Amino acid sequence: MNEEFARVAWGLSHAPNIQAWFDNLSSLGKECGFEYTKFFLNFRDGLRNGDIFQRDNYPRAWSRLYEENHYLQIDPVYQHCLARTSPKIWFADEFMAADGRGIYEQAMRYGVKAGVAFPIHGPAGEVGMLSFASAGAADVVSAACKSHLAALALVRDAAFETFVPHRDSQLRSGAPRLTPRESECLKWIARGKSSWEISRILDCSIHTVNFHVQNAKMKLNATSRSAAMMKALSMGLIQMQC
Repeated sequence: MNEEFARVAWGLSHAPNIQAWFDNLSSLGKECGFEYTKFFLNFRDGLRNGDIFQRDNYPRAWSRLYEENHYLQIDPVYQHCLARTSPKIWFADEFMAADGRGIYEQAMRYGVKAGVAFPIHGPAGEVGMLSFASAGAADVVSAACKSHLAALALVRDAAFETFVPHRDSQLRSGAPRLTPRESECLKWIARGKSSWEISRILDCSIHTVNFHVQNAKMKLNATSRSAAMMKALSMGLIQMQC
């Protein structure tokens, strides 16, 4: 497995795009006995709803059903990943609560019966999981989980680290366009300046500064000026100047 891990880690770090990156993950999952792989990450950058990235190779109908019914909010496996750092091996028993049982019954119809999920908790507040699932019998899946648990935990770490460049491109590809004035105002906010101070620097009224900041907040779906500044920085729309 060490050789396989090295191969996959190399593939993840040299993937030319996000699809090739995910193909490496799902390929390893299949080699370990899991037909399905899911990588989910909520950037949780202090903004309303955050920015979410997810990629999986589940049956398309199941992925659509899961999303349309907002199953993530009540999925006990994901709730474990939000609160814990240890991996979660899951079977039918994990879904005994009424809401969870409904999810599991639906999942089984699409061949998703058991698996293991590895929580992700990043340094910038990111939360998510790398999950492997199978249609196999419980004892077979349990054996696969226990046999590959340590190595797959390393894969989780490698996946998160190598996702960062792709995350940046994903954010930029969906980034709103700020006007030069909006960008300027956010840059000065990043340097701790008030609206009054920015108005003096840019030689305009406080009302004009607040107008541009409000427009930037709306474009960035941010609830405060500091949140708008943080998101603009994370998306590469502005840069801190020394």
